[in-house]
Amino acid sequence: MMPFLEKSCKTQVIDAEQTIGQTIKSIRSFVEPTIVHVRSIGTDSSAQVKGEIMKSLCEEHEFIELNVSDLVREECDRRTKLGQRLLQAYSTGQQFSVEMYVQLLQPVIFSGHDDRTKFLLNGFPETTEQVNAFEEKCCRLSAIILASDKGNTIDIKNNELSLFNIDSMFQKEFRLKPMDSWDHAKFEEHLGNQINYGIVTGHALSGRNNVAKVVAELMNGKVLDPEVVTEAVKKRLLGPEPEGEWEGEVPESEIEKDIMAIVEADRAAGIKCSYIFDGLHTSAPKFCEWANEALGQAAFWLPVSCDSATAGERFKAKNEADELSEDNVAELKEMDDVAKAAQEELAACLGEASNTKVYDCLLTNKSDEAVKGELTGLFRAKIVIVNHSPSLQVDTPCANLAIRFHMLYLSVHQLIRENIKNNTAMGERLMASRQQRQLSEAFHQVGVMDAQDEMQYSAVHFDIHVVMELVQ
Repeated sequence: MMPFLEKSCKTQVIDAEQTIGQTIKSIRSFVEPTIVHVRSIGTDSSAQVKGEIMKSLCEEHEFIELNVSDLVREECDRRTKLGQRLLQAYSTGQQFSVEMYVQLLQPVIFSGHDDRTKFLLNGFPETTEQVNAFEEKCCRLSAIILASDKGNTIDIKNNELSLFNIDSMFQKEFRLKPMDSWDHAKFEEHLGNQINYGIVTGHALSGRNNVAKVVAELMNGKVLDPEVVTEAVKKRLLGPEPEGEWEGEVPESEIEKDIMAIVEADRAAGIKCSYIFDGLHTSAPKFCEWANEALGQAAFWLPVSCDSATAGERFKAKNEADELSEDNVAELKEMDDVAKAAQEELAACLGEASNTKVYDCLLTNKSDEAVKGELTGLFRAKIVIVNHSPSLQVDTPCANLAIRFHMLYLSVHQLIRENIKNNTAMGERLMASRQQRQLSEAFHQVGVMDAQDEMQYSAVHFDIHVVMELVQ
């Protein structure tokens, strides 16, 4: 039945062998549109950035602006039943209830038009209570885009770090996305639509393969080796019972098809990771043209090289040779020249990619430990650990500090609690590893509030390897 439905009409498969909450979440993910709330930090320049973001999304990317003030005015002018309630509330000085806003927005958001699936909310919600009610009774907000001023920090209202508002709320849920200028590629990345990938290039003896592997480990990523993919394509095209070896070049389109199949399979399985291209399967201009269309802009490019002496030693080890012949030396020089020309070509292609970080060429004529140490400094996240007394309420200040300094706030025990309460696969693994351990006596002092259930869900109760996997 399912194959027929999938072939005949637009079908979404939902796994019913999960909790009611997870099933409902899956259903909502298929039927709910993309809802983005754009806010500014209140300055004139941030308001201008907000205007640029909304203008571009509406005019160039098919978003529909829902200006709540305009919708209220139109509803009142039409004297609908809801409009009369809004007029009565306004005339008596009462605030509009969240239920009124939901009644106002719901028919527009769920109008049934297939081409109306992306909306910008303007002027609503403004409080955490409004967010909670809207998401419970209408639909989930995909993200809050916080338009800010250019600079290294973001101003917090009245510099009040303990202020809990929708910005700090969404920061804790990884849904607050600051932007100090309009950039569509960055916007797509904020919504999780951008595939995160990087490029490592260098000749065959440069140490590129090892570097790509280490970078993937540091970024919790996956290496995409064009040579490995090409061999898999050959086997696929030859069929299960090949009559001979593959002859000629493998079509680039087939290699790209298999690369995208890997990415799509990860998406379907709910796997989120970065992809590290270990070299290119074609010329730099052709790769960039395909990758920009299929994957978006690269997050980074790391060129790799080594000196001629190191390349010579690696050549001898690979070919089990004692000395290098003149032909070998010429071959190595030609390989290095080709690699340098290819890197110059790729540099020219990436010159206009504003979101691609281009690193200086990494020289690998050193020990593997030294190379890994250098890569760790480049790619491993910089972490600040907050150690505090249980009597101090640091959750909201940490969230606001993360907003101010463009950081990501992770409350590990809250992540553990969320996964366990939602019965996710990770939550089940965490519960299976749980062993109750004694916590500090400070948790039992008079006046200590444990609003986030840290005593029950502290990371010390769970297997450290599972916790680290969750954090990564």
